[in-house]
Amino acid sequence: SLFGKSGERGLASLRQTFVTNLIYGFMSPQIDNWGHIGGALGGATIAYHFGPKLYLAALPNGQRIVLDKPNIRVP
Repeated sequence: SLFGKSGERGLASLRQTFVTNLIYGFMSPQIDNWGHIGGALGGATIAYHFGPKLYLAALPNGQRIVLDKPNIRVP
């Protein structure tokens, strides 16, 4: 993995937050779960299209560097 243990912890934290929001939504009739789900899907879509796409590239001298190749570049 490009980010190792730190990246795994970040994803675990994101999953835990999402599940916690859903649980609170099911427990309280005043919280709209569809709002949480729509926000998560909308945020994931925006992050996929405009967020960084990091790749590990090898240089001719053997060194490795991280490159960003986003789907849509914003000037």
